Amino acid sequence: MGVCNLWNVLEPVKKQTSLSQLSGQTVAIDLGGLVVQSFKASQQSTVTGTFMMIRVLFYRILNLLKLGIKPLFVLDGSAPLIKAENLLKRQLQQGHSPSKSTERLKFQTCQEKCLRLLDALGIPYISSTGEAEKLCAILNNSQVVDACMTDDSDSFLYGAQTVYRNYEHNNKDTTIEVYHMKDVEENLNLNRRDLVAYALLAGCDYNETGVQGLGQTKSCTLLQDLKKSHPDVLERIQSWRQDSQLKALQKNQEKLREIKKGKHCSSCLHLGSKSIHLQKGCEVCNTVNDCATDNTVLCQCPWHHLHNQTALFATELGIRDKALRDDKFPDTRIIDEFLNDDGNNRGVHDIKWKVPNWRDLKSVSELYFRWNPDYLLKQVIPAVVYMSLHGILPLTTIKPLQIEKSCQDNFKACYQTQWSIQDDGWPNESDSVENYTIKTEKCLLQSKFPLIVKDFEKQQEEKEKQKSSEKQKKPRIKKEPHQMTMDKFFSSRKRLNFDSSSTSKKKKS
Repeated sequence: MGVCNLWNVLEPVKKQTSLSQLSGQTVAIDLGGLVVQSFKASQQSTVTGTFMMIRVLFYRILNLLKLGIKPLFVLDGSAPLIKAENLLKRQLQQGHSPSKSTERLKFQTCQEKCLRLLDALGIPYISSTGEAEKLCAILNNSQVVDACMTDDSDSFLYGAQTVYRNYEHNNKDTTIEVYHMKDVEENLNLNRRDLVAYALLAGCDYNETGVQGLGQTKSCTLLQDLKKSHPDVLERIQSWRQDSQLKALQKNQEKLREIKKGKHCSSCLHLGSKSIHLQKGCEVCNTVNDCATDNTVLCQCPWHHLHNQTALFATELGIRDKALRDDKFPDTRIIDEFLNDDGNNRGVHDIKWKVPNWRDLKSVSELYFRWNPDYLLKQVIPAVVYMSLHGILPLTTIKPLQIEKSCQDNFKACYQTQWSIQDDGWPNESDSVENYTIKTEKCLLQSKFPLIVKDFEKQQEEKEKQKSSEKQKKPRIKKEPHQMTMDKFFSSRKRLNFDSSSTSKKKKS
């Protein structure tokens, strides 16, 4: 879930972009979020959750690698104590016994199955000590990775600067939603601590209900009101229980409910009816009869005296009253969970991507997909080639054998190229030439292997010259002296038809 309705709050700063625009970036991916998506997709089809999970993971990794994006997967660790309490409470509400295994354990088991595929593809992964999105955010905030890919909105509360979500693939392109913390601060006037305050009010994974009767709109309104007079909103909310001024204002508000508001003039808004003011005047307006409609002096009756003191704090006092009914509010454990990284990013700076292991890939394919080796090669070879061309793997991993022809792929200029994988364990390319022949982008191939491109283009020029010379040498058909041209032939035919039609008309007449 993350933070309740936070994606709706961030909707104004959402951007849609093509996944190809992220080439060269290192992205930390929440593996648990991908597992959840896969199981939701499996519920709408006849396949099992495990098959769908591995299949989605496999194709998504290949797509990222082809575009030059370096994925780093992050696994969930043990749930924070405060979340474990919340999960137990939810189980009891659903009628499950406390000893029954939770969904989190189920997801951890599924994640372990994914590790075999990640190892076979040479994709790095790390385990978080707690929530996966927390480590993703910490890596992003410390610039170890360029962005996070997760559906959990609380990644911003953990310190994420750039978040990608809603990965959508179609035949033409793959798009993704982009959120930048910089845009949230500039356009929505909300910083990280403000979002933590919002989570306390609206609810999050660690307190699903938040403040009773308080939703997205009221929470955002309160934050913006408080920011006008308090630079640190979270600090203000934390002081609600101890602040002496707020306690006094709360007492005045309680007195205000007990005091009966007397009758007030509809013209000057002072104590007394309008008819009495017409006869005897108004003491506040200092008139003998009638009253001053443009008088700016406030009414000083007991009700207005208390009301004027509490009016500016009415929204805050109302929400404070509801919030403090919970003895734990504000729960400092939630604040500490979001704002303290606990050294969770240690030892993750040396991240490497390896050449996929063909034998392990075949084993995973046989176990989960039942694909034949040729089909598997056809899927993986383009990823290995593009990993090398984009610099994820050493360029020596691949070798172009020949360019067959120029072509296009998704409206991009390409060369149909035959490749060789310079790594032990891969099948010989001569045994399956078709699988090693792929469409390769012209600009990438030219930048990494300019000589083979130059030779191919030179051969193409020579072929074009040879074709043009053959056309010039081709003998033209000589016209006979008595042979008519097409224009003369058709013009003569028209005249003949005209003459024959005119003679036939004369005969009839």
